[in-house]
Amino acid sequence: MYNSKKMHLQTKIAALTVVIFNAAADTPAEEAAKAANDACKAIWFLDNLAEHLEQQLRQAEDHANKLRNEAEQLEIAYISSDFKQRKLGYGLLLAATIDALQQTEASIADNAGEYSEAARQLRNVSATITAANRFQLRQESKTHVGTAATTLAGIAGDAGKSCKYEAYEEQAGYTHCAFPPANQEKLHKNKITTTGLKSIPYPKKEFVSKIKSKLYAFAKGTVGSMASGGTKGLVCGNDHSTISGGNLQGTNVIGAVLKPAAIDSAIETAALTTGNSAECVKATDTADKDADAKSRVLEAVCSVLGKSLAKPPIAAESTIRDFQADGRHASITFAAMKGQGLIPQDEEKAEKKQIADFVAAAFGTKESAIAEDFIKPLSANKLSFAGKGKEQKEEANKIAKSTNAGIAIAFFAGKNEKVEATNAKGGQSVEYGKKSDSEDKTGKKKDGDNKTNATDCTGAEEGKCDKTKCDWNAEKKQCKGKDEENISSLIKVSFFLILWLL
Repeated sequence: MYNSKKMHLQTKIAALTVVIFNAAADTPAEEAAKAANDACKAIWFLDNLAEHLEQQLRQAEDHANKLRNEAEQLEIAYISSDFKQRKLGYGLLLAATIDALQQTEASIADNAGEYSEAARQLRNVSATITAANRFQLRQESKTHVGTAATTLAGIAGDAGKSCKYEAYEEQAGYTHCAFPPANQEKLHKNKITTTGLKSIPYPKKEFVSKIKSKLYAFAKGTVGSMASGGTKGLVCGNDHSTISGGNLQGTNVIGAVLKPAAIDSAIETAALTTGNSAECVKATDTADKDADAKSRVLEAVCSVLGKSLAKPPIAAESTIRDFQADGRHASITFAAMKGQGLIPQDEEKAEKKQIADFVAAAFGTKESAIAEDFIKPLSANKLSFAGKGKEQKEEANKIAKSTNAGIAIAFFAGKNEKVEATNAKGGQSVEYGKKSDSEDKTGKKKDGDNKTNATDCTGAEEGKCDKTKCDWNAEKKQCKGKDEENISSLIKVSFFLILWLL
């Protein structure tokens, strides 16, 4: 019975020990912060953490630029394609890319200020430690020319004899740090991140705000008979006394020796949150300016903990699964299906098979279809276009990076879509720059013309709409010429994208 209770107690203690141990285990980032326990290691940690944040911003900006360029390539491919299936596929990819670009830009706009401020504060602390360490390691640079006197104004005005050293100087030392710190696996650059970080190395107040010296005073011989003199070693004497081999060279000497001393590089870990809570340290404004400065640093770094900059995949990384019902681009597929009238506009869902069939119609069914049939041609197939000069041939990806992107888009917009204009006299819709087939050279309408014109499709009742020439718009209760509405909206979308992308 006793042994059973004892074993049960031991099991509880062991379990409790495991729980405590696991709860206390530090992340690699926190281990690195605690390992940065001297000036050099703290400088290394702070600079690398700042670089980590700056790199996150640079990578997000690079990703946004990549998406912008990809959107331009897809826009050129979309508008230049005369194959409906291919055009639909490029349209879906373009929409997904614009979505990804907007997410990336919004993420940068929301977080760039905090990331930049945290990096700036970290570099400021690193610079402060570097400067403080140099002055803690200062050396004598000018110690001679002592002058004998009687009084020292404001110090000892009633002194019988004194010795002045008014040209004494000290030179800041140099921080000879080894970067990266030797034999410090915990301080590996890859471990210095914000993931799981709870504290940062921070200098104690006395290290950055105080200096220390050792002062030794002495007298030798008869002070009353001392005259001006001294050439080295902070001494004054009647015979140009110096210190040699630790001994005063002279008969009558008074003086002092000042030796710079260093305050230990008092680096401590400063928590980014208050107490045991997850609440960030808040910046303060008090009479203690050193404490206020510290609070601003901790608040800035804490503000980026747990955050990440959005970098959604580019179109080149997409597969047809991404556009299926449960894919990351499902909403784009759904919108396109509504645009084609396959789903009522007020509907909130569609059958998986219906979506799968639509995706197959746009891209095909093989898994590598997007990469091979849509992305690869952007850099492999040359497109012919012309602006002011002669015809040019270039791949879509190169056009997007050139100064001819707008010209190419305008060329393909004009090539593939018949822009309609209204004849001012007759109010008739005709192809721009041409007479209609129902007009002769004098501008009079021919008899027996069966071509569709504006008056053919003006009925306000579905039964009176000629379905051979016109389409009935149930929403608007309007009879319209075939493709009239689609062409108009496509032109609007294309030129909106031109303005947005360039």
